[in-house]
Amino acid sequence: MTTPEQHKELKRLRDILIATLDYFIESYNKSGQKFEGFNPVDNFQELKKQTEEFYKKGKTTKLKNWLRDMTEMPRETGDLNYVAYIKRTTGHDYNIFTAFNKRIYNIIAKGKISTENQFRDLNSMVDFLSQTEPIEDNKIEVLNNLLIDFEHRLSFKNRKPKRTKKVNSKFTSIALVNIKAPDNKKTFEICEYFTNGIYDQTGSSIMWADGGGSVFYFTLQGHYISARWLDGQTLEVTHDKAIVFTKQETEFYYCGDKGVIIYKPK
Repeated sequence: MTTPEQHKELKRLRDILIATLDYFIESYNKSGQKFEGFNPVDNFQELKKQTEEFYKKGKTTKLKNWLRDMTEMPRETGDLNYVAYIKRTTGHDYNIFTAFNKRIYNIIAKGKISTENQFRDLNSMVDFLSQTEPIEDNKIEVLNNLLIDFEHRLSFKNRKPKRTKKVNSKFTSIALVNIKAPDNKKTFEICEYFTNGIYDQTGSSIMWADGGGSVFYFTLQGHYISARWLDGQTLEVTHDKAIVFTKQETEFYYCGDKGVIIYKPK
């Protein structure tokens, strides 16, 4: 006998798994691909029938394992349309891109795009956000500004004569502060960023489970900077008065969660 919560989770898994198979069917039909002696749609339809059987028999573990295996491809290819499709057709939030979101978070925190791979990641995220309701205009604007800045820097670089052999840059970071808010919904982090071991800048961000954004950054290493949460909606940042912020947000907002940032020079 399953509890109401267990049945709710079982139904959620069934809904997402059926929608995943429908997504594969739609993608195959749109691709126009044909396989001699084999029709993938027939296979997907059979898997949908088996999914319903597992649901009726209460096989939660089986559904979880199937869902994990079937989302391997969209996860590896960074298919953000898959997440949007699941949300649109089932109403469930099912984010399979934890690593992808972490990459986006690091780019936003640093305040600039450094590689073409990062440029492609941000482009994909903008496309995804533009198709997802409600439209997060502020986040899209932040990402677009980073994309534009990278294109300008790349264009300027390409106009320069090439005198040296291109060397792959190595980007690293050191976390100075990492504190979870009292509501356990978000985390504030301050990091120093380096390129090939040389200090680049210090940046910060507030991150939720599925996104977030940059708070401030500056280019002055070795000076005092710290922070603490006064409550779930109030962040206090104390810092050396010699620090001059290149960016300095005094408010944060994400998916209805909003608050203020107080700066205290000392």
